[in-house]
Amino acid sequence: MDHLIEHIEAHIDFDFNIFYEEFKSGEHGHRYCDQPNYYTLKAEIDSVNILRSYMGWDRISIRDMILEREERE
Repeated sequence: MDHLIEHIEAHIDFDFNIFYEEFKSGEHGHRYCDQPNYYTLKAEIDSVNILRSYMGWDRISIRDMILEREERE
């Protein structure tokens, strides 16, 4: 099942990169839900979190992904 999670997370990474750039630009507002691809990203994360929970792994969130990205920058 971990291979399925990896495939979904590839989509999440792609959509998160777009989301993060739009969020940081402030062009669409400053709330997560103001960003054009928020609902797509949220649906992908919600889907993968079901599988991650089944595997006994930690869940992921948009907030945690943003914090992790900002720590690296």
